[in-house]
Amino acid sequence: MVLAVLAFQPLGHWPLPRHLGALEDQALEVLERVGLLSRARTPVAALSYGEQRLVELAMALAQKPRLLLLDEPLAGLAEEERERVKGILHALPREITVLLIEHDLDFAYGFADRVTVLHQGQVLREGLPEDVRRDPQVIEVYVGKDQEASMVLPASPSPHRTGPALLEVRGLRAGYGQGEVLRGVDLEVRPGEAVGVLGRNGMGKTTLLSAIMGLLPTQGEVRLEGKTLPPGALGRAQAGLALVPQGRQPIPGLSVEEELRLALRPGRWTLEGIYELFPRLKERRHALSTVLSGGEQQMLAMARALLRNPKVLLLDEPTEGLSPLLVKTIQEILRELSRQGESLLLAEQNAAFALSIVEKVYIIEKGQIVECTEAAYLKRQPDRLRMWMG
Repeated sequence: MVLAVLAFQPLGHWPLPRHLGALEDQALEVLERVGLLSRARTPVAALSYGEQRLVELAMALAQKPRLLLLDEPLAGLAEEERERVKGILHALPREITVLLIEHDLDFAYGFADRVTVLHQGQVLREGLPEDVRRDPQVIEVYVGKDQEASMVLPASPSPHRTGPALLEVRGLRAGYGQGEVLRGVDLEVRPGEAVGVLGRNGMGKTTLLSAIMGLLPTQGEVRLEGKTLPPGALGRAQAGLALVPQGRQPIPGLSVEEELRLALRPGRWTLEGIYELFPRLKERRHALSTVLSGGEQQMLAMARALLRNPKVLLLDEPTEGLSPLLVKTIQEILRELSRQGESLLLAEQNAAFALSIVEKVYIIEKGQIVECTEAAYLKRQPDRLRMWMG
């Protein structure tokens, strides 16, 4: 934060230490504005995802901008964190000009004086928020023709899974540096089963999938088809795990089809099958992956993982930062994969989305599994779900 404050200072030849006290006072003042004063001495890496987003906002505000650019400030935040960020943004002085990019349409309409809607790189509609909100083209592109049905697809009745587990995790511990995040996690995925890991931000969902994939040093055991997996991501990918990471991670310089061919391994998923499941990728197969929209990049990340023909597909927050219509598209694709017998382990904060896909749910809280139950039970017990998810 001190460095962010320093960026606003005029250049000169004064010795830096002489001014550090004043700079620190300014940094603490901004941290107080965003509600992080009590965390001022905490390493940023030890903060939750939502707190890290608040640090990013504080660093921007510390530079006293005349123009503030905000790229999806609400993406991936829990409801309480979203409300905190909304309050901060609504309290900004009017002399600060704000350019906001956001998929939360209700917030964007309520916050902005003027709205521009982009679709596939072109301006679809521009005008006052209320006029844009009622535009039929905007509704169709961002929400879908049937708004009420966008997230109410019920999960298909699924058979009770029996027999040995395909993926077994026992006593898994992992973290970053000296900080332990996972504290003895146990879970199972059976063949053809869709399993969800639900939890608020900062509870360990991403760390869990990274640890299972071998991207972090761990203690405990991860077994696939009864065999203990070797450490390291390469060995676990070769054994049959594939991860769809948070953030999508397109490869600079490669086209869509080049990325897909690079991922291709022998098995039932072929390039033709992927293009049938993701027709939009076929249309964009010659485009550079880095210029795709967020939704297209998410489809590409899923397609890459499927082309490895894994035994278990791990998905980390696949709906983050997507419009309601694209969330529905990803939902339908995952439901189709489940119907086709793919074994899925889905980490999500969007409980409604996850419960429409998975059969079994693990709730993670502060790096520990606190509940394991059927998805159908949680759908009948919304109060219990709110207890864990907020």
